[in-house]
Amino acid sequence: MKFNLEASITVNQIHAYDDDHIVIRQQDSLEVVPLDTSLMVTPDQVISDWSTNMLSAITEHDIHYLKQFEADIILLVSHSTNYQFSFELIAQFARQNMTIELMSLGAACRSYNLLILDERKVLLAIPFDK
Repeated sequence: MKFNLEASITVNQIHAYDDDHIVIRQQDSLEVVPLDTSLMVTPDQVISDWSTNMLSAITEHDIHYLKQFEADIILLVSHSTNYQFSFELIAQFARQNMTIELMSLGAACRSYNLLILDERKVLLAIPFDK
């Protein structure tokens, strides 16, 4: 399990992560919450009812849903080192002027924490296959 020692309680922060869950320190709280279902995290929201559990299942509807968060960057987690977005999916994100990065869970969690320290509007989307 990886830990992050930075402490910012005014925004949601990834406290720890493992292959099948993450632990979030929610804004304005010292308590940590383990989560193991597909979810999205922004500095001020945790959306644990995201219905997508695989990146290959992302639809145009999901893209429009993600757009509403007005994030500067969207970090999408891939649990497979071989997964790549289709050209069509990349084009759909581009048409919506959305910046996306496809990363491993660890890299995405670390990037999310760094971006929130810079007060960036970031959205971390994690599809857990449950």
